[in-house]
Amino acid sequence: MKKKLVFISMFVSILSSANIKEYRPNYELLDKYKLAKKIAGVMQEYNYVSPFYSKTNHSELVGVKIGDISYSYNNKLKDYELTISKNISEFLDTTTLKKYYQKLNEFYILKDKKKNDYKEIIAAYFEYILANIELNNSKNIYDNAKKSTTVYEKAYALGNISEIELEKMKLKLKYIELEYMKNEINLKNRVKMLDVLNIDKSSIEEDDINIYEVEEKDIRKYVDYENEKIDVNNNINYYENLKNRIDSFMPDIYLTYSKNKKDSEFSINVSKTIPLIDSKYIDNAVSENRKVFSKIKYQDELKIYKLHKNILDISKNEYELAKKELEISKVELELGKISELKYIEKLEEVSNKEIEMIKNKISLSKYILERE
Repeated sequence: MKKKLVFISMFVSILSSANIKEYRPNYELLDKYKLAKKIAGVMQEYNYVSPFYSKTNHSELVGVKIGDISYSYNNKLKDYELTISKNISEFLDTTTLKKYYQKLNEFYILKDKKKNDYKEIIAAYFEYILANIELNNSKNIYDNAKKSTTVYEKAYALGNISEIELEKMKLKLKYIELEYMKNEINLKNRVKMLDVLNIDKSSIEEDDINIYEVEEKDIRKYVDYENEKIDVNNNINYYENLKNRIDSFMPDIYLTYSKNKKDSEFSINVSKTIPLIDSKYIDNAVSENRKVFSKIKYQDELKIYKLHKNILDISKNEYELAKKELEISKVELELGKISELKYIEKLEEVSNKEIEMIKNKISLSKYILERE
């Protein structure tokens, strides 16, 4: 699978068809649910319908309640009753606005849950790829170290090297063997995590870490989404604080209207609970949530993307340079200019540079996938 690294204007091109994307939630379908939450936020109590039925020796009631409106019919008395009751203080103390944003926030909570689930899959997916590469590299180093140890043992038997040199090589082999065993255990743990998340490891491709490209619209969509969510949470805090301040002195004002076959009735009920000792106003002022979440900027996201990309480019160059140095070391080893131990250390250095590059690839790919 070939992928081009293209950067035209700000962000260009399309994400390659990596297997990891098969686990991506259908955000587009979920986004349609946002409108339903907005409508429910406007309707509030009127979004809920509650049918009811009751029967006694003297009556048989069947009815329905929608928000503040209740209608019932007495089958035995052949009479009905319509009741409308509303606390109009909720309009004055911003309760309705707070409830609207709380309902809308349910959408963001749900979508963030899906996003976090996807992030967990992405992390497990890439950690498995990294663990595989680490194990393969440590096995290669271990195999070479065993051969080098054999060479040292023969050289020691011939009197060409000292006992200290041999012991250093054996100690190095032991360290490399432990690293190899550690990577074996790590890979098994990564496989277990894949099983927990129901990820088929046979479908995972190492090339999936090479997702270097992102569309400008995806970054802008991510920024817009995060800022919309911030606005909603700031509004919840604002109207909650405002409601608490108003509630400190605002009474409850209930307007009630009821009607049946015979007559109708309209009433106003005003009440206020006043503490004798402490102060609700002071309590609300002290406990007020003064958090104001800052919005993120597109240019900042662009800088983060460029930073990831530049770090990756540097680590790729370092890895390529380390590979060239390894080729030189191989020739020097054959010519007897360096020891087997030095060559093994050079192998480790190349492996470390490769792992660092892989981690940077994963970091960039995760950044892009989490914003797609």
